[in-house]
Amino acid sequence: MYNFYNTEEVKCMDVDAGDEYFRIGRKIPGDDLRRSVEHFGPLEPPVLIRSGGRYRIVFGFNRIAIISEQGRESFRALVVDFLEREIFLDMAVLKCFRNEVGPVGKMRLIRILREHFGANDDEIRPVAERALGMPPEFIGAGLVDKTLDLPESIRDYLDQRNVNFRTVKNLLRLPDEGIKIIAGWIDAVCMRVNIFRPIVDMMLDIYYRDGCLAAISGIAPGQAHEAEDFYHNLVLRARYPEYWKMKNEASDIINLFRSRGVDVDIPMHFEGDSLRISFAAGRRQGINGLRNVISFLDGPEMIGLLDLLG
Repeated sequence: MYNFYNTEEVKCMDVDAGDEYFRIGRKIPGDDLRRSVEHFGPLEPPVLIRSGGRYRIVFGFNRIAIISEQGRESFRALVVDFLEREIFLDMAVLKCFRNEVGPVGKMRLIRILREHFGANDDEIRPVAERALGMPPEFIGAGLVDKTLDLPESIRDYLDQRNVNFRTVKNLLRLPDEGIKIIAGWIDAVCMRVNIFRPIVDMMLDIYYRDGCLAAISGIAPGQAHEAEDFYHNLVLRARYPEYWKMKNEASDIINLFRSRGVDVDIPMHFEGDSLRISFAAGRRQGINGLRNVISFLDGPEMIGLLDLLG
């Protein structure tokens, strides 16, 4: 059993900070962790394992990174010669319950259990389902390996934003071209999850429909527009060209009404058989002005807008 009170002083230069095999937590430390380490040092000592005269980090990657940023030469750590599976797993599961581990980190944990500790699927399954909340299909090596082979920017994004496993699974179904496109977009903008998720779903639909992603591959990151809505609308237009055409037609008509002082609200996705119209009637406008507005509403533009409704 590890005794966390039996720590020793370790020099930063002796720690192999580039070895991230055991990293399962998110890479970017939270503000609370940063403040606590800066003011009090690592309240929970990092866990290291001796390896050829140096030290491999098991737990505490972010804490050690903060310590190095501060220019400290050494820190207190729990150092072990042998990593016990049950104790390692207990500590890893605790990090998961603290919400310090994203979906990619959980898959790294599965790989560590399989590769480093020799656990089989029957031993991994209860941990994955009960402690990690992973779907059964992610227990095998296939999806885990495929996820961990994703570009680093996507892996970090999935962990930092805690993207759900259903979206991760759809992401993995995309061809390499799609993965490359998404990686470029993530590098270009700080994309919200509620934008990222439908982008992945619609790209997969396009791929299944067309057998390729030519419909969206012409726009690269760094061009004129770099807002997340731009990429979302790009994919939306390719996935639903008829809907996009209807939306543009409706926008043109609505803008025309707005120029006449009339606001028109249409149902979301044109699902419905009615729309809401509002306009102001005032003394200065007079009854004749009101008649003109009503007469305009009885024109072909309104017929065209109603024809777009489902």
